[in-house]
Amino acid sequence: MSKKISKKASAIRTMSLAVGSLSLLVIAVSQVIGNETCTSNAYSIENQIRLS
Repeated sequence: MSKKISKKASAIRTMSLAVGSLSLLVIAVSQVIGNETCTSNAYSIENQIRLS
């Protein structure tokens, strides 16, 4: 009985670790994409100022 519980606990621990690392990866990717869009917005604003 205790072996079944420990297997379930380790499976739950593994799943939570996987979900946590996946969410960190998603946050990191979204920050990189967000930084790229911010710099491209800054470049487009500079180009608009130069054109006007």
